[in-house]
Amino acid sequence: MKNVDKRITNRFVAEFKPEFTDVAICGSMTHKEQIEQIIAELESAGLAVSAPAMSEAVADWSAYSDVEIIDRKGYFVRRHFANIALARAVLVCNFAKRGTDNYIGTNSLMEMTAGFVYGKPLYLLNPVPEQNGREEILAMQPTILSGNVAQLVKEIEADT
Repeated sequence: MKNVDKRITNRFVAEFKPEFTDVAICGSMTHKEQIEQIIAELESAGLAVSAPAMSEAVADWSAYSDVEIIDRKGYFVRRHFANIALARAVLVCNFAKRGTDNYIGTNSLMEMTAGFVYGKPLYLLNPVPEQNGREEILAMQPTILSGNVAQLVKEIEADT
């Protein structure tokens, strides 16, 4: 794992000016409580963590017009891409959803891809799911934690 290149810049970083962090968390806001527990665990280990906007958990996107989605969801996407750009690693919290164990949704896959493009080490909390996009997930070569967040903490600490 490499340290964050402090020279990295892009339009999202310029827009949001996020802090440098050790881990950018990704995952479905359906699992907000579980994600908050993982954030607490990482922070209690002394790591700085960035996360998606937890307010997104209450959004029922079917109630919004396309223009509203572009504005509101677009804001959330850009903001977290900025967080990912300035994180040392990306952790995808993939839990069961829609009848699929360890599901990785479209937004989390986009965030994972952003981390891949930015050259960040990628971690999956749970194994790669049997779902559409499995091949693309595997191609990005994430480290599988099998629920062991302490492994991620050790790897980040070893890189410091």
